Amino acid sequence: MNHITDQLLNGIKAKVAGDRRGTRTPALPGPATRGELAGMEARLGFPLPEPLKELYRSFANGEFGPGQGFLGIPSRKTPHRENLAKTYRRFSRRTGLRWPVRLLPIIYCGGDVYFCVDCDDARGRIIVFDGDLADLGPSDMSEPRSKWPYPGHPYPACFRVRARSFVDFLKMWIEDENKLFRWL
Repeated sequence: MNHITDQLLNGIKAKVAGDRRGTRTPALPGPATRGELAGMEARLGFPLPEPLKELYRSFANGEFGPGQGFLGIPSRKTPHRENLAKTYRRFSRRTGLRWPVRLLPIIYCGGDVYFCVDCDDARGRIIVFDGDLADLGPSDMSEPRSKWPYPGHPYPACFRVRARSFVDFLKMWIEDENKLFRWL
């Protein structure tokens, strides 16, 4: 199963409602349109995983979720200071980082930490990027380099697989958000 079911969408709605209860947060933006999503893919130059598009189309255009929430899709209705296109462009141009192609930051967690979706992976695996780990070497890590998602990268310790698919990531978030922030 590599799509968002009604049951999963209902779980997301309940989670977001529970997270927002008792807070004075503005209303969520409306869902992204198919045109906005197509424009996003054109800007990026590659397609987004279908479950990610389903979430934006059927729930809201960002501003909900773990960390500081999903980044938005550029839209005239909901201008986002930080959005998927701007963030991907910024990381792709970051001097010396050599950002993996089609690794799209989707959630900002604070500091230099992002949850990213691997748009080259059919299931949309989720990778945690932590730029503060750039100085760590293989001897500093408890797992072999071969288990890292980008073992040949100049800063491989910055990247960790958090979930094997985008749908698994959503389920993990609904069940226990704290799991998302623990190192494996």
